[in-house]
Amino acid sequence: MEIKSQSREKYLLTVEMELTPEEVEASLAQAYRRVVKQINAPGFRKGKLPRPILEARYGVEILYDDALDILLPEAYDYVLQETKVEPIDSPEVDVVAFAKGEKAEVKFILTLTPEVELGEYKDLEVEYETREIEDKDVDEELTRLQNEHARLVPIEDEPAQDGDFVKLDFSGSVDGEEFPGGQGENYDLELGSNSFIPGFEDQLVGQSIGEDIKVEVKFPEDYHAEELAGKDAVFMCKLHEIRRREVLPLDDDFAKDVSESDTLEELKAEIKKNLVETTEVQNKEAKREAILTKVVENAQVDIPPVMISRQAEQMLQNFEGSLMQQGLRMEDYQKILNKTHEDMIADFMPQAEKAVRHTLVVDEITKVENIVASEEELEEYITELAQNYQMEVEEFKKIAMGAGAQEQLLSELNYKKTIDFLLAEKE
Repeated sequence: MEIKSQSREKYLLTVEMELTPEEVEASLAQAYRRVVKQINAPGFRKGKLPRPILEARYGVEILYDDALDILLPEAYDYVLQETKVEPIDSPEVDVVAFAKGEKAEVKFILTLTPEVELGEYKDLEVEYETREIEDKDVDEELTRLQNEHARLVPIEDEPAQDGDFVKLDFSGSVDGEEFPGGQGENYDLELGSNSFIPGFEDQLVGQSIGEDIKVEVKFPEDYHAEELAGKDAVFMCKLHEIRRREVLPLDDDFAKDVSESDTLEELKAEIKKNLVETTEVQNKEAKREAILTKVVENAQVDIPPVMISRQAEQMLQNFEGSLMQQGLRMEDYQKILNKTHEDMIADFMPQAEKAVRHTLVVDEITKVENIVASEEELEEYITELAQNYQMEVEEFKKIAMGAGAQEQLLSELNYKKTIDFLLAEKE
């Protein structure tokens, strides 16, 4: 066998090869030994029909499929050996010519990791938003703590207010007909939480316990239940209970109750310290995203669709794992959204394309700048991961360091080092 030509366009490598008549004959001989075992021919025991008679009765073409099953893998291995490439997907195969006694012609189209043409990635001027912590941010966090630790006090002689927690019965109908999921008894609802249809909670504000309440709303056009989307609905409601937050006063006792601080001033200082640390991380992430976006925009790369679809599948698997941690099944989630597996994949495709593009560009910078983590840095990274999982390092290695795991971790660390390199360029 011999490669006659090869040409690359973007991420596709086309290889045209030729196989000798002798190689074709060898594959036909092996194919005959397979096929003859399946043939019952009058006058011959099963599997004993001579090849010339088999070809005369059934045609030599009966052997071609099996012969190609034998020959093509050998030809593909030869292509990989000669071209020294590492395809990222199964090849597209075109058998141009194949016949007994003649040369065979086969074309392989291989999908390769795309080449990246880098643009400017050093000393880039980028704009990004940053935050600085102000006194009002501390006040907002104190208010949040007040609400979090507030008591819910029953209200009997006042109408409901925005922010109150109510217990109610409701029965909804469209065109006078009740619909599934439109009824509830002793349902707990926070007014102003926007957890119901737009306008529903607003019409409960100002209502009192025991009153018959008529709530008129319109389902959103994009409502998940298509049979209700865009339709007018009427809900008959009755409040059974109103509870209102009663917040604790902001004083030293409050500080002791909600934290390890002894005084309110100490609590404020601790809150500000935590907010500053969080904001510094957010500002760094904003800078990272701005620089990375600019670097990727400056680069040129054509991405094979298979890389994007695989990334989308991986993202969907990760999302399914997060659902399981919340006690939800993907099947139930898809029913709620009325979406198929294919719909979910399509939703992830833009995000997947962005992730693949970022990775390809950063990996190219890693190669160009010869950024390689040392063994010591890899050990430090493994130790950091073990601590994140609250595991001993050796235990983490036994559980997580399977086949190929070290190469994967090294790749992650090199990626991280390259991002740090890009950030350092703008320090």
